[in-house]
Amino acid sequence: MESKQRPRSLTESVRVFFDGIRTLKDLTGDEKYRLYGIAGIIFVLQAFEIGESVILKYLVDAMPQAMQKGWFTYDVVFWLSAMCVLMISSIISSHFFKEYLFLKSAIKLENLWPTKALKKLVALPFAYHEENNTGKIISKINKGNSRSLDILLALFWEFIPHVFFVLANAIFLFIIDWRLATMFCSAVVPMALLNMKSYIAFVEKWDRWEQLKENADTVFCEAIINFAAVKSYVMDESILSEHQQKRQQMADLDLDFSFTIQKYFASIRLLLKFTWLGTIGFALYLLFVDSEFNSVGTIVYIMTSGNAVNISLWKIIHVYSRIMRHLVSVHRLKKLLDEPVSVQSNDDAIVPATCEGRIEYHEVGFSYNGPDTQLFSGFSAQFEPGTTTAIVGPSGSGKTTLVKLLPRFYDVTSGVITLDGVDIRLLDLSFLRDQIATVTQLTGTGIFDDTIAGNIRVGDPAATDAEVWEALTAANLGEDVKQFSGQLHQVVGEMGVTLSGGQCQRLLIARAYLKLKRGANIIVFDEATSNLDSVSEKAIHEMIVNLRKATGRKITVIIIAHRFATIESADYIYVVDNGKVVEEGDHARLEQHNGLFMKLKRMQQLGELS
Repeated sequence: MESKQRPRSLTESVRVFFDGIRTLKDLTGDEKYRLYGIAGIIFVLQAFEIGESVILKYLVDAMPQAMQKGWFTYDVVFWLSAMCVLMISSIISSHFFKEYLFLKSAIKLENLWPTKALKKLVALPFAYHEENNTGKIISKINKGNSRSLDILLALFWEFIPHVFFVLANAIFLFIIDWRLATMFCSAVVPMALLNMKSYIAFVEKWDRWEQLKENADTVFCEAIINFAAVKSYVMDESILSEHQQKRQQMADLDLDFSFTIQKYFASIRLLLKFTWLGTIGFALYLLFVDSEFNSVGTIVYIMTSGNAVNISLWKIIHVYSRIMRHLVSVHRLKKLLDEPVSVQSNDDAIVPATCEGRIEYHEVGFSYNGPDTQLFSGFSAQFEPGTTTAIVGPSGSGKTTLVKLLPRFYDVTSGVITLDGVDIRLLDLSFLRDQIATVTQLTGTGIFDDTIAGNIRVGDPAATDAEVWEALTAANLGEDVKQFSGQLHQVVGEMGVTLSGGQCQRLLIARAYLKLKRGANIIVFDEATSNLDSVSEKAIHEMIVNLRKATGRKITVIIIAHRFATIESADYIYVVDNGKVVEEGDHARLEQHNGLFMKLKRMQQLGELS
């Protein structure tokens, strides 16, 4: 909960509470209508429960007459029968309506919220994922989901029933005798003030606890993701120490406010108990001094129902504090689900009937952090169908970012990128990305904890086993897979941990092969051959040639590479530096020019010799 939301008065505390409930209502979507119905059922059930206490009052008032007659009177039989009907109706309504309907909603929402969160995360642009820690995101979703369910349980199993019960009893007590009702309700204001004081005292510590929880989850998650680095650099003790330290801070905070808050709760319970006893004493006083007040049943009602109201008031305070604490996580989950999706298809997005694969960057400008830190400015390049075009340049010159702009992982800040003459921002996003097969440079990136066949079928979910083998053979991975005990059904582990770097890249190339065969017209190799030997690299080039022949399509190939041997056969090469094209041409022309291209090539040759 943001600092501006921290209440400093009773009114503001109530406002924050209802703001949080509205946020939770938004999260429930259409399921809120079922929850409204459950609230109605709860109202009826509480009316039944209060009815039992009311009937008990009238039953006690009817007892003197029955005792005089020495037998059951009509009134006694009537009130006993009414209580029996109410009890049966209450039990049936509770188990076959309230509990069943609520469990149905809770189970649905428990599975809906993570799905909605995943849908949002997949839709969010690359910038969001690069700026936010994965561990914190997962922690935010898990806590938001569990805390939202906890709040719903608290609301419908405790808070709402007790609120209805207290209000109805207060109304009935005012109907019976306004003096007793006034005295009984006199504890409400100081009770609310005490609860508010406790909330103000701990809200900042609750916020701090949530932050520590996210940080601890981050350490935990990163230790697992970077397991190899943890082991290689003997970080076991330091990682464990950092995680333990954050957990200890959480424990210290928990113990601090958990112990202290009990003093406030004890004060509230004492206040409620003494007010209840005072009301009973006042009723006895009226029985002796007020001739018009002669109902023993009213005193019995206050003694039985009043104690129940006492317990309900205490539970309302306790649940209110718990809900307020949990609302911190609900707000954070809602904030994630409300994150704007900056890159998406327009309502009138274009879906062309065909795609040739002609790409043009025209005066493209791009910045990650505003106009003052431009990565590109006025960048222009063309990629023709049926050609292989390479982009080279010093490290950090933005080569990878250039190809991330093509599938709109980011949008350009100026200029335009076109596909077959159409601004890619006007194209349907799914259509655009379906045209591009990408093979990345980082080992394990894009590989799922699935079988080899499952990972390759990402390129074409409908591919047969024969087509998967064809893709493996084309990527020079077929013989390796035949050596695995599970072959196509071999599970590769998280991020392809059971595969070598070269096998990971060839698996991604096999996936791209299926996507190209399915209909994609562009393939991007982002340092994708860095872990391949010369035999595999030659096989990849042959794969593209064979695909062009087999499909009759002029597949556009874009290669980003540091290894200059990889791009010797490229039809055209762009040399990029400081966000601009400084040289361009085929390999022979760039060698003759003797500029940055040759400088980089000689540096690489010297490095290989050394």
